[in-house]
Amino acid sequence: MTHTLYRQRDYWKAHDVASAASCSELERAVPGISQCMLSQQLRLLKKCELVKRTVHPQFPPKVEYELTEFGKTLCPAMKTLVDWR
Repeated sequence: MTHTLYRQRDYWKAHDVASAASCSELERAVPGISQCMLSQQLRLLKKCELVKRTVHPQFPPKVEYELTEFGKTLCPAMKTLVDWR
């Protein structure tokens, strides 16, 4: 759980939380994370309604992820946990 929180913190610290990011942008923002682990974490965050997944109908398919309003409410708490570490 702690490892997951720190990995996700790295992404949201690197990007403006109001903007959407593609999976490849997230991979670059979180050094050392595998594509499989990133996919698992994004699915979990989506299931918890912390992240919204948007599929754009184009070729090749474009998928973007961004924090939901609920996810944004957790940013101050996450920052406090990260600073505490």
